[in-house]
Amino acid sequence: MRSIKQFFWAILRILKLAAPFQLIYESALSENGWFKSYYSKQSVDKQGRPIPWCTYSFIYFIENRLQPNFTVFEYGSGNSSLWYAARVKKVVAVEHDQGWYQHIKNNMPANVALNHVAYIQGGEYGRFILTLKEQFDIVVIDGRDRCNALRATISGDNLKKDGIIILDNADRASYQKCIAEALAQGF
Repeated sequence: MRSIKQFFWAILRILKLAAPFQLIYESALSENGWFKSYYSKQSVDKQGRPIPWCTYSFIYFIENRLQPNFTVFEYGSGNSSLWYAARVKKVVAVEHDQGWYQHIKNNMPANVALNHVAYIQGGEYGRFILTLKEQFDIVVIDGRDRCNALRATISGDNLKKDGIIILDNADRASYQKCIAEALAQGF
């Protein structure tokens, strides 16, 4: 048996395929579920459970800081909503895409309040958080109209005093002006 395995790996090395095969079987990509996500075309972990569509380092960072009594508001919805819902008391999400909303609404657990608001630049979608009469521990801005969503979040009374805002893809040039506005206000 050992000689068959050695022969197999020797052939893979000659074909320059040993490294890719090794990555599949023994690597962080395999352990984190990257291959499972790639082949299923969904953001999932190794067991196929939903995870946010963001970096693994962010997931590990935020997961250890979540508390069961937290409430989360999300601009955008999907596997991240499911992931947060399994870890916090309540998730409120607003989704702009009618087709996606219809696709996921019946898969949400009872602690997720999913809302649909059509997207119009600078319209109701970006200001949806202001229609709510509650405060959140975390506001995740990962949907459309992110600068207006950020402005609404920092101008309203929906973020708890010690709450945090997560702005996905904050490195994009188009978000730098609204980030500077938030920083000028002490965020």
